[in-house]
Amino acid sequence: ILKKFTHPNIIQYYGIVQSMVLMEYAHCQSLRQCLRSSEAKSNYPLGTLFEYFKQILSALCYLEEEDFLPHELNWQMVLVFHSSLV
Repeated sequence: ILKKFTHPNIIQYYGIVQSMVLMEYAHCQSLRQCLRSSEAKSNYPLGTLFEYFKQILSALCYLEEEDFLPHELNWQMVLVFHSSLV
């Protein structure tokens, strides 16, 4: 079911091979790690956080349209790819 999801703010899932999950490589940190860093205030101004929030909501709306909503979502599951994409 996860293979069918294609959204710019959702990591692509490819499948399972020999008990290993194959998914898009994400060379990033979780939003939690980023916001707890000592440089958080300078690296993540309010405007950037609002943009992240819009992207997270966009992904959740997409999942709802696909009749799939995760039963749990927390800030450790949100990955920051770069300064303008989660």
